[in-house]
Amino acid sequence: MGDEEKITRHYQWSVAAEHGLSKVLDGYAEFYKKQVNSGVAHLYKIGSDSWMILRPEFDEYKNEKTLVGCCYQGKDYKKYMRMVIDQAKEQGFDKIRVHSSRPGIGRWLVNCFKYSIDETIYSLKVK
Repeated sequence: MGDEEKITRHYQWSVAAEHGLSKVLDGYAEFYKKQVNSGVAHLYKIGSDSWMILRPEFDEYKNEKTLVGCCYQGKDYKKYMRMVIDQAKEQGFDKIRVHSSRPGIGRWLVNCFKYSIDETIYSLKVK
């Protein structure tokens, strides 16, 4: 794996991470900073300019171990999503759930990786 493909886990939030995820944080920088710094979520730098946050969850009701793709910014998403899927399988996760506010990403996940649409969330601003 060359430097352009190197994946490095970062155990603490940084200005570089916030900048690298600036287009996808949507006001949640402090939230993810707390999750990463406490170990609840995992921050990864991929190559020279891509970042992602993953969070493992366990659903006691369904008895499922889920890997949550919280956010990703950068290039080669398809290649790295394949790596995330492979790692999730190796680590015993039952499923992967991806959050995205971009409909095109959802269509792409369904078409390229056969994700299912488990939930649709709608919102209405009332203030």
